[in-house]
Amino acid sequence: MPPIPPPSPFHIGRSHSTQVNALHFSRDNERLYSGDGGGLIACTLTRTFRAIAVWAAHNDTILTINELDGNIITHARDNKLHVWSPISRLATITETAASSSQSIPSLLYSMDVNALNFCRFSLLPLPPPLRRESMDALIAVPNLVNSALCDVWSLPGRERIHAAIGKSQSSSTPVINDGRDASGIVMAHHLYQSSVPGLTDLQLRLLAAFEDGHVALFARMGWDTLWSIKVHVESVMGMSVSNDATFALTVSADHLIGKILLTDTLAEGVDRIAVHRTKHVGNSAVMLRSDARMCAVAGWDGKVRLYSTKSFKTLGTLKYHGQSVYAVTFARGMHTLRQPSQPSLGSSDAADGPLTGTDNEEDDGWEQEDSEKRCRWLVSAGKEGRVAFWLLDTFEKG
Repeated sequence: MPPIPPPSPFHIGRSHSTQVNALHFSRDNERLYSGDGGGLIACTLTRTFRAIAVWAAHNDTILTINELDGNIITHARDNKLHVWSPISRLATITETAASSSQSIPSLLYSMDVNALNFCRFSLLPLPPPLRRESMDALIAVPNLVNSALCDVWSLPGRERIHAAIGKSQSSSTPVINDGRDASGIVMAHHLYQSSVPGLTDLQLRLLAAFEDGHVALFARMGWDTLWSIKVHVESVMGMSVSNDATFALTVSADHLIGKILLTDTLAEGVDRIAVHRTKHVGNSAVMLRSDARMCAVAGWDGKVRLYSTKSFKTLGTLKYHGQSVYAVTFARGMHTLRQPSQPSLGSSDAADGPLTGTDNEEDDGWEQEDSEKRCRWLVSAGKEGRVAFWLLDTFEKG
């Protein structure tokens, strides 16, 4: 029986005229945010694929887009992090030309950040019991002075809580010393909370990937290095962590995909890292599906490759982009939509505000079948500025 051919994108978004570097689904899958090389942000309503808000958020390349309690966080190469008001709810309902211009959000506040190394911020929303005045979330960014180190700030208070992570460790096998050695600058990082045996409280941790291909895990108790592992022969270009923070995937300019276990204790005979060798070099981004069973890898050759995260069996190759793909993201899974009040320890998607458009206050016409179909979406974007929407198979046997 011949193999089933890969799907074609069912919709192409054309809100951008320059390369698209950042994508983000709202938690209810109603909106897709995209950011380009000119600092433009577009918010597309996924019911109709209409851009309900397009605005010049920054003066340089967008690196990251996220949401916190409905507010929109944008981060760019202009060394700024901006927090914007939510998109007007009226605009998502009326979809008129006037509402599109009126729905542009207002700038609430900004932070100066260091964007020298293209490292995207990592957002950790705090569950209600841990929130206090001026601290609804923590955000990790590269250190303001040394791009080999990381800082953690509070939002909305903009207070630096932890500084220069990576500078001082007591690891028995330190690889990264004061940020000036061969490890180079931070290329990607992920802030999360971990349950530690013997401790009643969750421990803050930072997973960081570096220019020389190393990945290291730092723990809040003194910000010591728990371990540091050489994963790639080239700079790490992308990293994605499972929602339960049990493992991470990394990609690079080389042909390797690294899978790193984040649990403190490993079963006998189990290695912390497994490396899958592909036949393709040049990967710019990797993204895990919300159930962590599948990942998508964006390539410089314009293709998006899908893999099972258990076996690394190839699940398909998506071909549309004629040039490099720089961003890829999955829509939220049904289990995420159904449990909005259950934040995940390791996910920046946790507790990012109420589900707009799917509450009980109004019946907006979304059928269960439509909602489930959207949960199987994948979106890719890249150098030519187009945003491709794909409907994937369930891959339950992947």
